[in-house]
Amino acid sequence: MDVLGAGYFGHQIAWWRNSGTAPPQWTEQVIENSFINACVAFAADVNNDGYKDVLGTAQGINQIALWLNHGGSPVNWEKIIVDSNFSRVWPLYACDLDNDSDTDIVAGQQPYRQL
Repeated sequence: MDVLGAGYFGHQIAWWRNSGTAPPQWTEQVIENSFINACVAFAADVNNDGYKDVLGTAQGINQIALWLNHGGSPVNWEKIIVDSNFSRVWPLYACDLDNDSDTDIVAGQQPYRQL
């Protein structure tokens, strides 16, 4: 198993590849380093090409993004902005909601709190 992470204060989406050895060695690849206040990173094969793609949310820029995995070493990522006006975006999940054999995205908003 590899590890995927979102860094809120570091503004990053990163992936750590597991070497498969015992003990494992980890190789980090930064997918995005200007994803302001990254909250969520989620892996799913969105385009059904056999490679795990990455979806993420960023509260600082109100954005949901998709990075298509084109393979290679290091992996070649292509960023696609899904929504750039989703205020306080926080949770995110990907699945086939409507049973049409393609991946759908579900996202929500963090509640607004007045102090």
